[in-house]
Formats: sequence, C-alpha cells, structure tokens
Amino acid sequence: MARESQISKWNSPSGLLRLQRLAMHGLTQAEICEQIGVPVRTFRRWCTQDPHIKQALSVGADVLAAQEAGLV
Repeated sequence: MARESQISKWNSPSGLLRLQRLAMHGLTQAEICEQIGVPVRTFRRWCTQDPHIKQALSVGADVLAAQEAGLV
C-alpha cells in the first residue's frame, strides 16, 4: 500500500511537473531519486510501468537538450 501511494504522489500533475523540472535541470535518474527520496530500482520500475512518468522525464530532457543547442 505504501508503495502505491508513493507512485501516486509522483504520478499526480504536481509530481510529474516536479520530475519534469528536475530532468530539465540535467539531473540523472540517480540524482532525481535522491531528490525525491525513492530508491533507484523503484524509480526505474516506475519509468517502465508508467508512461506519464517516463514522458515527464523525456520532455524535461528534450527541453534541456533544446536549450543547450540554443533552440529555445
């Protein structure tokens, strides 16, 4: 039950936005895990099981790449 509520926190609109912002700042998955207090293995499982979490990280990384390329 505790695990389910933990993923629900990060799958909420505010949680997804925070994950996206962390990715936009160039944090690795391990660094994001440290910031949000979740084990790396758990977070990686969430990324494979939850398309919303995976997309939030992807969008954040894409924005960072665009900024670094001078496109934004």
